[in-house]
Amino acid sequence: MVRLEFPRTLTFPPAKREFEVGDLLTFSDAWPAASKLGISPGVIYRVKWHQEVPYDLHYIIAPNDWKDVDISDPTSYSPAPNTPEALYPYGTKNTIYQILIGLKPFNGMLHLYMPENQWILGLEYTKMYASNDAMSDPKRKYIGSIKWHDSPYYDPRLKIVTVYNMLPFYLRFLIDLGDWEKVIAPLIINHCQLEDVTNTLSAEQKAKATIIRYVTEIAFRQQGMA
Repeated sequence: MVRLEFPRTLTFPPAKREFEVGDLLTFSDAWPAASKLGISPGVIYRVKWHQEVPYDLHYIIAPNDWKDVDISDPTSYSPAPNTPEALYPYGTKNTIYQILIGLKPFNGMLHLYMPENQWILGLEYTKMYASNDAMSDPKRKYIGSIKWHDSPYYDPRLKIVTVYNMLPFYLRFLIDLGDWEKVIAPLIINHCQLEDVTNTLSAEQKAKATIIRYVTEIAFRQQGMA
């Protein structure tokens, strides 16, 4: 669901940037039941059509302040008075959005949450994560932070897969000390339509499918967190 290759740990040649027609995908069993989403865990899908749609997010943010951006659709999951960006497939089955997130240079950082206030990147020691109270801490605000050069706008490395009715996913743009900043995050939304090919593939072909993992398999969660 979330993939980020930091420049200092990149492999060469680089991994393929996005899904294409003919690619095989599957969702791990950790995803919620199919009745809640537009996809079914464990099914093998083939990309039968895709279209790249560019879309820029841009905000002006004060120093030492942040902007939370909910990329989900307006649903009961989204807390009022939030206005989501509607970057989830809406009401259609077997459709996913693979979103590549780039960043233009700015004096700040990006943090990831799903759902609201549940950080994805963190460490085990007490409060070594990007909670709200860490945003003004001179050390902790950098834990799990993504800088513009980690996913530059001309070569986005941060990839998110969204499906219908998924829990809200948040991007938090935090400005460091200094001056007001204009934050621009160019997105490429790879709109993919899938077809179920589970029963047409050999075991060897199924083993080659890209596994899309759920947030609970990727994110660090303290004991007691969902």
